[in-house]
Amino acid sequence: GTVVGEILFHTGSNGFCLNREDMLKQISEAFNSGNYNASLSLLLEEVEPEGDVSTLIDSMRELSRFSTEFATSNESRSRNVQKAAGLLNCVILEPGEELSYNELLGPRTEELGWLPAHGISGGKEYIDTPGGGICQVSSTLYNSLLLIGPDIRIVSRSHHSIPGSYVAMGLDATVSYYGPDLVWSNASESPMFLFAYADMRTKTVYTFVYGTQPDDGTHYKIWSDTIEKLDPPEPKRVAEPLWPTGYSKMVISPRYGYVVEVYRQLIGADGQPAGDVEKLYTDKYVAVQGELHYGTGSSTLPVPNR
Repeated sequence: GTVVGEILFHTGSNGFCLNREDMLKQISEAFNSGNYNASLSLLLEEVEPEGDVSTLIDSMRELSRFSTEFATSNESRSRNVQKAAGLLNCVILEPGEELSYNELLGPRTEELGWLPAHGISGGKEYIDTPGGGICQVSSTLYNSLLLIGPDIRIVSRSHHSIPGSYVAMGLDATVSYYGPDLVWSNASESPMFLFAYADMRTKTVYTFVYGTQPDDGTHYKIWSDTIEKLDPPEPKRVAEPLWPTGYSKMVISPRYGYVVEVYRQLIGADGQPAGDVEKLYTDKYVAVQGELHYGTGSSTLPVPNR
């Protein structure tokens, strides 16, 4: 596989913890004796780190990886993908812990460094919006999470209104800071470690999940099947009295809709199916009605410049 980096391990060091019981005892004694200006001698106890780095190195392994390409993206969208991947890199997910993509990335504003790039608006069309492109990173991450199997629980996920080109239908995850979010939790008994990286040379974004779960040689396969194609309604016609008669423009392009089913299956160390096919869910991408604007005004009116 492609190597995009390496994990650096650091030896742990001792820390210090305040002895709360001793502190509260001193406060209580001072209060009971009426000494409201007493000085306290705080007791700090040395604490050793949990585990050791050699054990972590021996047990750490890659649980899943996924990548998508953004070769057709312009500079602004590419930079948003790179920024989103950077904010996801080196995230620890403790057992039982829940993480939110929106919380990890924060608000997407130009003041916070997000660039205007294409994003879906109103479920029908693309407009430039700060952070456009981050849904590709959330979708890439989503596939990495699904590939782990039951040890990851997907708490919240929504598909796009318009299918993307970078992942199969049914395997995308749209996000909006004040709307849909990708939320997941660690259902295992061991911590997991999330890494993400956008290679600006190959225009590829990678997401990896590492953990200390035992390696039995098995892995999960995920896929989607399209079970129905939905025809869009006839385009809506909108008269434009300030446009010359004979001129028309399809303002919103009609799009087919789709119904897809998503499946997962455990594959054994020998490469053969080792479990039943599990149907995860069904997604429905609603067909989009087009919108055709046509001129009804004088033929001498200028053609609109848009």
